[in-house]
Amino acid sequence: MIGADERSGAVRADLPPAWRRRKAVIVTNSLPGHDAGFAKSGHAHYFAGIIANLLERGFDTVLVVVAPRLDCLWLDAGALPYRIASPALRRAGSRLIVTAPDAIRSALAWLVFTRLPRPLQALGSGARVLFRKARGYVHRLGTRMADADTGFVARTIQRERPDIIVYDGIFNACGRHGDAQHWVLTHEVKYQRAQSFHENGIAVAPAGFSREAECAVLAEAGNIIAIQWDDAQEFRRLTPQCQVVVVPVTMNVRPDQDRRDVIPGRCIFVGSGSFHNVNGIRWFLASCWPGIRQAQPHATLDIFGTVCYRLGDLPKGVTAHGVAPDLAAAYAHAALAVVPLRIGSGLKVKLIEALAHGIPVVTTPVGAQGLSGFLPRPFLLADSATEFVAQCARLIASPDLARDISSAARQCAQRFTPQSAFTDFIAATEAQVTPDATPAIRICIAIPTFRRLDLLPNVLAGIAKQTVGARSAVLDVVILDNNPDGAAAPLAALSRAEFPFPLHYEHVAAAGLTAVRNRALDFVAGRFDYLAMIDDDEVPEPQWIDELVRVARRTRAEVVVGPVVPIVPPGAPQWIVDLRAAETPLHPDGALLRDGWSCNALVAVPAIAALGVRFDPALNFAGGEDQLFFRQMLAAGATIAFAAGATVCETIPPDRLSLRFNLKRAFRRGNTLAFCDLRMKGGPAAAALRGLKALATIVRGMASIPVGLVRGERALVRYSCDVVTGVGMLAGLAGRMYPAYQRSD
Repeated sequence: MIGADERSGAVRADLPPAWRRRKAVIVTNSLPGHDAGFAKSGHAHYFAGIIANLLERGFDTVLVVVAPRLDCLWLDAGALPYRIASPALRRAGSRLIVTAPDAIRSALAWLVFTRLPRPLQALGSGARVLFRKARGYVHRLGTRMADADTGFVARTIQRERPDIIVYDGIFNACGRHGDAQHWVLTHEVKYQRAQSFHENGIAVAPAGFSREAECAVLAEAGNIIAIQWDDAQEFRRLTPQCQVVVVPVTMNVRPDQDRRDVIPGRCIFVGSGSFHNVNGIRWFLASCWPGIRQAQPHATLDIFGTVCYRLGDLPKGVTAHGVAPDLAAAYAHAALAVVPLRIGSGLKVKLIEALAHGIPVVTTPVGAQGLSGFLPRPFLLADSATEFVAQCARLIASPDLARDISSAARQCAQRFTPQSAFTDFIAATEAQVTPDATPAIRICIAIPTFRRLDLLPNVLAGIAKQTVGARSAVLDVVILDNNPDGAAAPLAALSRAEFPFPLHYEHVAAAGLTAVRNRALDFVAGRFDYLAMIDDDEVPEPQWIDELVRVARRTRAEVVVGPVVPIVPPGAPQWIVDLRAAETPLHPDGALLRDGWSCNALVAVPAIAALGVRFDPALNFAGGEDQLFFRQMLAAGATIAFAAGATVCETIPPDRLSLRFNLKRAFRRGNTLAFCDLRMKGGPAAAALRGLKALATIVRGMASIPVGLVRGERALVRYSCDVVTGVGMLAGLAGRMYPAYQRSD
């Protein structure tokens, strides 16, 4: 047994709290980097991320490793950043030697197995399945801890006196110990995984694992770490008394990748030798790959990971590479990734890894679990072999489609950076208090609406799915109805009964943008901590509010804005997407901006009153009132930060797809820019500077139009809009206000 105090320099647990380092104990049967067959698995990657977060925050971390599955017979203790306590290991100098007979047998078996020729590996895998079937199951959900191991865990915790205890999965949970915060790292909703296997005729162990059994374990711990947002919602339904936070798997994202090294038709699959991966890739090779090769004869497939040890002979065009130390080059060459999983639950790490590399993905609904709320979708869905073949062939044959999916993938991947992933967990573990004792942030979401009763239910449905992580916020919603006849009132009344948050209705009789937005300011004054703003033609992703709050806490900015993704009808020209994306450009997460927009914003209510800002009535029918509002806040000393993960999706109606409409929109944008400059700075100098910018914009656009004729429609439209924007600036300087939102009533 490895003693938990054997590292030199460890601080004694009996010192007063103010003088000792905080301590975390993690109870697990895994050792990232040394788990037989799991060193490169999604489970190991996710688990290693949790350990890294605790270490980075200064926790003296002890892994209590029971019944380990190792791929070696000894470890270098000095190379590990944490301490280990295990009944299966003993220290010999600087080494930790495996001494438990079961651990020795499994390590030797794995070392031999990985060195066999592939046909013998496949034969061994088949024999393993037959052996399990003879014992009444095919897939093991997990193994309950033996009584001796439970006692070892209890003794180690008593000696270490940790501040935080993390159980790595419900099968490693073994009750409450002392006053430490107890957390269960769930990885998935286990009973849903069991159901998934049962529905596919696959027996699991332990037999009869139920929803009630999972509830009992989770309720005893009291705190739950969910790997994705759908799981978090289910855990909150199962155990409403528990605190639930979402910590997704983390990836280092490279938004600057240009994907120049892509090999056309190159596909990639990455997976461990877990049953669901073997089942999925075998189905893909048998049912999908022949059709893909027929449609795209040059297509190839590279398979990486320990799943290669289970596959045997492979069809033409498929190469098994085994475990690679670094997959960066493989992802750089891949044109698309396939995630053909048909059973399982949780968040698929292989999918997030592909998104982090900006790779288009084709996946099944099972593979996409937990990401259904992300728009635009960073993958193509396929629920059958025929659909999978068609979607892969589409991506291989269409570079434009692949580029669009790749762009969505990079945007989605921003939610899985370490900076984003651990915010709620850090807040909950740093506070060291129960959620009931934590003051909740009061947020009101304001939805201005005018003649869009068909779209209003969509934004309400998106708000209803908000996760509100760590129970850190209390949400209210107010519909600000600018229809003269109050047409949204019946819809508000109908929605209120089943809406998960308090839903208010305000009829704003005075027409115009400024009138509605100022009513929102009046509604929240003195009642709420934050005002969140979203338009009635948008739909937020489930973590929208969480992400806005996260960045507000981290940056202490008075205003946080997020990206707005345009959703255009099928067949719409690409220049529409380009124009709309340019209006709310992407920035690094937490970046400080010199501009803001009201269609996706979180504003500190006390700052509004302290800075004395309102929306300017002069822009009531012109638009740009939000731009002036946020520029005034900046001038008064506020800061505006960007939340890369707080995405809303904007529906672009057909009547806004014409070139005529968008040229008018460009004119209006230039017009309000000039007005804002004059309003903010005033005087001849400001007018002269804006005039020079207007002339430069016109000259640059006109000079580029011949280039646009050569480059195509997208470039031509962009340069034409530049010219019209410059003309709008000059009109604004001349005192002409363009009433783009003028109403007949």
